[in-house]
Amino acid sequence: VKEARPLAKARGTENAKSFRYVPIEKAVDYTLQGVLPYEQMTKIIERSEVIALVHCPCRMMREVAGNRACDHTLENCIKFNDMARFVIDKGIGREISKEEAIEVIKKTEEEGLIHFVDNCQEDVHHNCNCCPCCCWNVYPIKKKIVPRDFLMDTYFLRITENEECTSCEACVDACPLDIITMEDGYPVADHEVCIGCGVCLSPCLTGAAKLKRREDKKPPFASFKELHEAEIKEVWKS
Repeated sequence: VKEARPLAKARGTENAKSFRYVPIEKAVDYTLQGVLPYEQMTKIIERSEVIALVHCPCRMMREVAGNRACDHTLENCIKFNDMARFVIDKGIGREISKEEAIEVIKKTEEEGLIHFVDNCQEDVHHNCNCCPCCCWNVYPIKKKIVPRDFLMDTYFLRITENEECTSCEACVDACPLDIITMEDGYPVADHEVCIGCGVCLSPCLTGAAKLKRREDKKPPFASFKELHEAEIKEVWKS
């Protein structure tokens, strides 16, 4: 029998991360050029066949334990296609329309939540909308317990156009990971921790806050099947 490997090693594969962060719609609409459909939540929704809404397991776990640390909406995780059919069949999710799903995404952005989806371009099954106080991925990244690139794939980073910046510090307050600091009068993001969520762009009135594509990242896997085949191969190679 092959010896079992620790979970941390298996999940910390070098190339195949299960999930990726997706910028909020405002970041896509106003600051990014050449954004592809798989990099936009609304496009992912529009291309889906069946959509289901479920409760956030991270916040539910905290609430059941009696120590929920935030007031964010509980019912805002979205499942697509085969996963949507599964949760509907099991009675743990309810079917919603594309219009309802887009409204959910708008509401999560108003709450300052962070989108993540499967790390693939086609046949996305999962979307969670995360907070830094309860969620399994954002919290350890924010607290620097686990390196960002060990857990998740991030394709964008926050930058500042100093010429347009008024040094109002609104983005500093808005950053869910608290990794933007003022340096020489301008906001600077820690690119070792930044997840490119775009939440810090919402309060920027001048457009100085922007996202740039990471040049060191390859595109996401082409399909859900390809993603998980790659993960399985990497786990058994390690």
